[in-house]
Amino acid sequence: MSTYNDMSGEAKNVIQARSIGNVTMYLPLPAQPPGPVPRQLPPASAAFVNQSAALADLDAALTGGARLFAVTGMAGVGKSSLAVRWLHQHAERFPDGHLYARLHGSTHGPTAPPGEVAAAFLRALGIAPARVPHAASERFALLRTELALRRLAILLDSVRADAQVIPLLHAAPDCVTVVTTTGDAAEMIMRGACVVALGTWSPQGSYALLESFLGPDRLEGQYEDAATLAELCAHHPLALAIAATRLATRPRWSLERLIRDLSDESRRLSNLAIDGSPAVSAVLDDAYYALNPEAAAVYRALGRMPVQAATPALTAAMLEIPLPDAERLLEQLVSVHLAEETEGRRYRQHDLVRAHARWLLDEPAAARRELHGLATYLITGLESAEKILTPSHHQRVPTPDAGTLPDELYEQFAEEAAALAWCDAFKDDVVSAVHACAERQMHREVFELVHLNWPIFLRFNTARLDLQNRALEAARALEEPANVAMIQTGRAASLRGPGRYQESIEAASEARDIYERLGELRGQAQATNTIGKTLRAMGDLDGAWQMHETAKCWRAMIGYTRGVGLSSHDMAEIAFDRAEYPTALALFEEAAHLLLTVLPEEGEAPDLYDGSLALIGAARAHGRLGNTEGAVALLTQAEQSMAERGSLRGRGFAAETLGGVLEDAGELDGAAEAYRCALRYFADTDEFGIRRAAERLAAVSEAQT
Repeated sequence: MSTYNDMSGEAKNVIQARSIGNVTMYLPLPAQPPGPVPRQLPPASAAFVNQSAALADLDAALTGGARLFAVTGMAGVGKSSLAVRWLHQHAERFPDGHLYARLHGSTHGPTAPPGEVAAAFLRALGIAPARVPHAASERFALLRTELALRRLAILLDSVRADAQVIPLLHAAPDCVTVVTTTGDAAEMIMRGACVVALGTWSPQGSYALLESFLGPDRLEGQYEDAATLAELCAHHPLALAIAATRLATRPRWSLERLIRDLSDESRRLSNLAIDGSPAVSAVLDDAYYALNPEAAAVYRALGRMPVQAATPALTAAMLEIPLPDAERLLEQLVSVHLAEETEGRRYRQHDLVRAHARWLLDEPAAARRELHGLATYLITGLESAEKILTPSHHQRVPTPDAGTLPDELYEQFAEEAAALAWCDAFKDDVVSAVHACAERQMHREVFELVHLNWPIFLRFNTARLDLQNRALEAARALEEPANVAMIQTGRAASLRGPGRYQESIEAASEARDIYERLGELRGQAQATNTIGKTLRAMGDLDGAWQMHETAKCWRAMIGYTRGVGLSSHDMAEIAFDRAEYPTALALFEEAAHLLLTVLPEEGEAPDLYDGSLALIGAARAHGRLGNTEGAVALLTQAEQSMAERGSLRGRGFAAETLGGVLEDAGELDGAAEAYRCALRYFADTDEFGIRRAAERLAAVSEAQT
């Protein structure tokens, strides 16, 4: 049996439906007189520069058939200006007009519901208000119907979330929709959107904007001031436009005048305003107040933290939240362009965003708690690094209130390479944390950070004396004499380097006196040995020998084998200075043996770093005794040991010594190459080593000519 429909004759305005459920049908409406073509786009900005690449990307995508575009970026980078300019440039492609809606209004204002936007668009397209459907879903359906046979462009501006625009999207083949958003446009990307991401400008682009506002004559001879102004505006387009506008409306102002106003970081955002309206802070307010409370707390913490960029672990420690939550919240900030991920999985805020985050709320208790968490994370990382990199130096001083962390935030290093990488990554953060804690009189954190910083001091020599001064102030404030003596001993060594000998002796003498009062013979020997090193640097070799001999005796009395080796090394240096090379060689070899072959049952770990330095000393003595081959062999061994320890500074010493041995042997080409190697190793680790190696290289180069 077959069934079929047979319709003959002529029918108009007929709908055939096999089954109709919850479906909305729109029958032809009575003819209406054609309305005006909507031209709702705002005028293009006069401050439009530096966007030729973005315009080209949009053009290419349009030519390739794209009909949905998303322009993303942080607040104020020119997303709306770009979209408006581009659509105006292609006005002839859209004879049926432009529709425009700003989906988010002023600061803290509500978002425009998509249904209301659809209703406004329908009215603009000539639909009588009485015929605009009441239900939002019906409005969306009717809008899609109206767009299907038109050629127009739609700009949905200042979108907070993709959900605002998804109902307004369509499949009209001749219509284009452009969305500007501070979000990541993830849902629009899934629907095939072409995404153009905008950022801040280059120095050249910033100058071009200033020139477009002020003219070349106003900027003539002021390139450096213009560059400074652009840096104070963080090369942010809106900030630059406001600064340029202020100058344009005040022709008697110099750039230097505005630079002075913006140099006060606490007032920078308020000065980036026109007629009292803080435009930069307003657009950042919009983005901030759209965050949930957890993300907002991370936003403020990133602004307050003393380091430039935070890892998820640092963030978790600062806010006392689980690591997965920190990762999730940081990614939320990235998705709305309030933070950016940089190398090494660190997250940072743009300079103006950071200023805004600091400006938001005065939360002294929260700021102190966050700083304590940050310091605690760094302290535990430094302690773990010290255990594996310099075990012979590790002396954990039991101190109260050092801070605790969840197990997942403790850095545990299985190998030296990982510990070295961590130290390299966080060395600048430690410096910033010490100064920030000192400013808040967080003495315990200051002392711990500096006391445990030896692996970084040894390899990178980062702000050593400056940090030790901070630690000394902290130890005195804590009224802990043993810790004062410990820091003073370290300070004495740091003061000796730049030739501040009297201060060095005073610091070490105070440490020795404190240790004597406390009955700490090991500390007393260390301070005495330090005085001996300074006396040697001053040329008092007899006095230095006496100090080292005394320290060596005390160390032997308490069974401190490593200390005996260190004193032997120092005495060998004095013998070398006296040209007593056989005595020097014997003492260097004794030191190397004691430092490199300490027995575990003696409670000491082999000191590969100082042992390698003793090998370098022995090589020098061999060189002076004419045994160049033996010297080179020892230096090769020492360099390999330093490389295994990850000490660029130690490798620099080995290369510098090799240069001296080869220079003494008349092998000037080899000596020059060794000094060049030393310069490379000292580059970021020892400014005094750089000076020595450079002077010796210059002398060899002159001898070669």
